[in-house]
Amino acid sequence: MDWNEKYALTEAITKAIMRGEDEYKYSSECFKILGVSGEKITIISLPLGQRTGTNHQQETYARMKAQEVVEVFCGRPISQKPSSDDRDYVDYA
Repeated sequence: MDWNEKYALTEAITKAIMRGEDEYKYSSECFKILGVSGEKITIISLPLGQRTGTNHQQETYARMKAQEVVEVFCGRPISQKPSSDDRDYVDYA
C-alpha cells in the first residue's frame, strides 16, 4: 500500500469515526496480488470517537485514531494470506 492509498484510507476511517460508525469495510487489490480469487472484504472495527470538545478537537482525535488503525492494518506482513472465508475480521478497538 503506497502513501496515497494510506492517506485515502486514513481519511475514510477518520470520517467513519466522526460519523460514529463501529466498523469500516475495506476491499483491496492486495488479495488479487496474493492470488486469492473472488471479492474479499476486510472489516475493521473502529474505536469510539471523542464526543466532547470542539469539532476541530473531535476531528483531530478521530484522525489520530484512524492513523493508528491504518498503521496496524498496513503492518500486516504481505506473506500473510487472508483466510479462505470471504471476510477477515480485524479488531483494533
